[in-house]
Amino acid sequence: MSYPDQLSPAGLPVDNYTFPFWLTEPSPLANAQTTSELPEDPDLIIVGSGLSAAFVAYNVIKARPETRILVLEARELCSGASARNGGQVKTDPYMSYPSRKKKYGTEAANNLCKFELDHLKRYEAFLAEEPIPCSFHVTTAFDVAMTEEVAKTAKATHNERRADFPDDMAAYREVTDLEELERLSGVKGAHWGSTYRVASVWPYKLATGLFARAAEMAATGAGGGWVNIQTRTPVDRIEHTPNGWHAHTPRGAVAAHKLALCMNGYTSHLVPELANHIVPVRGTCSAMLPARPQPTDTPSACAFRPLFGSTAFKYGGAGGEYMISRQEGRKHYILGGGKQVYAHDLKAWYGNTDDSELLPGVEEHFNSYLPKHFKNWPDKTSNLDQIWTGILGYSSDLLPWIGEHPDRPPGLYISAGFHGHGMCRILGCSAALSDIILSGSTGAAADAELVKAGLPPQYLFTSERLAKKDNAILGTYMSAN
Repeated sequence: MSYPDQLSPAGLPVDNYTFPFWLTEPSPLANAQTTSELPEDPDLIIVGSGLSAAFVAYNVIKARPETRILVLEARELCSGASARNGGQVKTDPYMSYPSRKKKYGTEAANNLCKFELDHLKRYEAFLAEEPIPCSFHVTTAFDVAMTEEVAKTAKATHNERRADFPDDMAAYREVTDLEELERLSGVKGAHWGSTYRVASVWPYKLATGLFARAAEMAATGAGGGWVNIQTRTPVDRIEHTPNGWHAHTPRGAVAAHKLALCMNGYTSHLVPELANHIVPVRGTCSAMLPARPQPTDTPSACAFRPLFGSTAFKYGGAGGEYMISRQEGRKHYILGGGKQVYAHDLKAWYGNTDDSELLPGVEEHFNSYLPKHFKNWPDKTSNLDQIWTGILGYSSDLLPWIGEHPDRPPGLYISAGFHGHGMCRILGCSAALSDIILSGSTGAAADAELVKAGLPPQYLFTSERLAKKDNAILGTYMSAN
C-alpha cells in the first residue's frame, strides 16, 4: 500500500503519560542525573533509554570498559515503549512467512523467522550469564484462530513453513482437536491453534538492570570509563561538525564522535528523512487482576482454571489481542491489542506520539474481553487494574532499521523501527550494532560486519531502503494479524 503524504517528524515524548504496570516498581535510576552538568568528553552518546539503548551501553562497556558513555533521555529512564509493552518474548513463527517468502525468497524468509525465534534462547543464555532480576520465565504460548477463515489461513501458513523447513518447525505443534485446544488454552470458540515456547519478562527491570550493570562495570574498570545517565534531558536537534556529532538539549550541547539513536518511534524527531519510514503508532496494553476464587463445591465442568502462559487471539483484519499470565506478585494478566476498536480513526493512532490519553473505546473493550473469551471466567468483567498507551515504532517495510546512517557523516547509528516485535529483535540487533560502534567500521564494511554478527541483511539501514516510497504499515494494520 502506498501512502504518498509526507508525515511530519515525530514530536518529543509528552510528560503526562498514562502510567503503565511496568513502572509500579521504579528503579533507583529512574530520575538519574549522574552529574549536575552534562559531561564534556563522552566517546559515545546514546539518545533513548529503552532496551535497545541499554543493551548497546552494556555491550560496549563490557567489551571496552574504558568507554565514556552519555545516555540522554527525555523523561524518566526507560519510560517509553520498553516500559509499555506486553511483557513477553514472543514472535510470529509462521503467519508472516508466506509474504516474506514472496518478497525475499524462501531461505531469507526462514532466516528472518529464525532470527526472531532464536531470541528466546539468546535471553536464556544471557540471563544465565548475567542474572538481572527481571521476572524471566519460560512458558507456553497458544495461538488461537477465532474465525474459520483465519483458521484456514493460519493452518496453511503454519504448514507451508513446516513443509519448507520441517526441522525449524519441529518445536511448533498444531492443535486441531478443538476440545483439546479449549482444555489447553482455556479459550472458548477457537477454530484452530498452535503451541510453542515463549517467555514472560519484566522489560523495564531488564533495561534498568542493564544500565546499572554497565555503570558498575565501567566504575570498577581500570580505564576511566563511565556511564553517565541524564534523564529529563530531551535532545532537540543534532548536527555534525569537525568535532563530531553534537546533541543539543535545553541544558546545553554535548559532542561525541559517535552518536547512537535508540529512539524507536521518536527517531524522526532527530532524523526527519525517516518520518515516512519509522512511524510512531499508538497502542494499548493493560493489566488485569486474576479471577476471584470460586466456591470449593463448584462442579469441575463449571470451574474456571487459572490461566497460564501466553495467548494470541487471531481474528484477521485489524482484530486480535495478545496476553501473558504473570507468574509472580499478584499474578496479573497483561492484555494488549484492541486495534479493531480504533483502526478506522487514523489520526488517533498513526503518526501520533501522545501517550497521555487512552485510545477511544479500548478500556471498555478490554474490561469485557476475558469473560467473553475464557471458559467459565467467574467475574462479570476482566478485572481491569491498569491500562496505558504506548508509542511503537512501525516500519514502512515492516522490518527494523539497524546500522550507520548511509547518507550522513560517519558515526551516526540507528536502532529503531521494531514494529511491535522489539522483544524478539532487540537483543540481536543491539549486539550487532555494538560491534560496529566498537570497531568504527563504516559504509559497506560496517554493513558486512553487521551481517557477519547475525543481523538479517533486510534490517540494514541502506540508501536503497531510504529511497523507497512504499508504505506497508496501513495495509498490514488493516488486513493482517
